[in-house]
Amino acid sequence: MRPPRLRPAFAHAHPEDRCGYWFYFFRLKPGAFSCDRAEFVKALVAEGVEASAGYIPVPLHRNPVFQKHAFFAGGWPVRELGLTKMDYTTHKTPEAEAILQLASASPSTKP
Repeated sequence: MRPPRLRPAFAHAHPEDRCGYWFYFFRLKPGAFSCDRAEFVKALVAEGVEASAGYIPVPLHRNPVFQKHAFFAGGWPVRELGLTKMDYTTHKTPEAEAILQLASASPSTKP
């Protein structure tokens, strides 16, 4: 496993800046390994690599606060004022959901 390649402009943080790396997020290619994601993560952990299967269980828009439009004490001013017709109960993000099904994460303490 190699860390992601960074664009040259972001390859090095200024010495006085703090690095914003939080974790490495990677996606397993189905069929590339002889194990599933859970077994892969278990093998990483057995080798001393802190890792977890996935990051969040579902895309943010599928969380109850979005599904019920329960912002700001139960209301959503943007929608109530007619500024959007967004309905998160019908919104689809197949690529995001596929990524969450195949992804694993490993924390990063160094850039």
